[in-house]
Amino acid sequence: MKLAYVVACTHTGSTLLTRILNQNPRIFSAGELQYLDRYWHPTGRRCSCGLHALECPVWGPVFWRIARTTELDMVPISRVSSERGLEWVRALSGRLSSRGKNPFGAANRELFEAIESVTGAEVVLDNSKSVWRLLPLVRAYPQDVYVIHLVRSPEGHVASRMRRKKHGFLDAIVGKYLRTNLLARASLRPRPHYRRVRYEDLVSRPESTVRELGERLGVPFHDPFEGESRASHDINGNEETKSSVAASLRPDPARLGKPMEWSAFQRALLAVARRWVYEG
Repeated sequence: MKLAYVVACTHTGSTLLTRILNQNPRIFSAGELQYLDRYWHPTGRRCSCGLHALECPVWGPVFWRIARTTELDMVPISRVSSERGLEWVRALSGRLSSRGKNPFGAANRELFEAIESVTGAEVVLDNSKSVWRLLPLVRAYPQDVYVIHLVRSPEGHVASRMRRKKHGFLDAIVGKYLRTNLLARASLRPRPHYRRVRYEDLVSRPESTVRELGERLGVPFHDPFEGESRASHDINGNEETKSSVAASLRPDPARLGKPMEWSAFQRALLAVARRWVYEG
């Protein structure tokens, strides 16, 4: 099993990154697996291919294989979140994360192996973004998890959140950007399979960024911008994921957005975030 996990804030470009990596036939983008429990029943949500997950040519067989081997439901497979703090503390203490007695780690191992068996991929890409889900996975399988820490400039991240979801400045910069990225860097950066990627680099030089990530993951380079796009089978994700597979994958500089005007206080806090996270 080889798992590539994207850890990032929302509004950072993770959907674009995973759609591009999914064009490599040796990589399968599974989407946000922390929400898999929302798809594990006949009335569940639709896969990004447009079909209900149980009818999807990928997730239907995956769910069937898991059902044959485990009696666990999807919640312990998908969720170890900040809202379930006791589970997270137990996970880090090893009580949830030790091989052989870990419902979270063991169930996820079965999930990843089922995905590999159905898709034939060498790398399963989990775009859950949550540090809380990633940490117990790293503890359970330290040699098999490859961390892609996707970082966007604080100005771009905050502007995107404020424009699209009407978040306040402090909530966007302190509540999300600093908290998520500093925790990810402090807890994951010492790992040998850790790679930080800047969103702006992905947009300005996508080929070299994808080539370098492929080398890190041990798969040959595959030009994602040549030939027909592969169908997406992402779990959850934003509306761009659910759009036509014929949509352009090549990053457009317009994705970086137009600059906003900041107050003196906002500029000072953004400068701190840029130094601690983006340039650090």
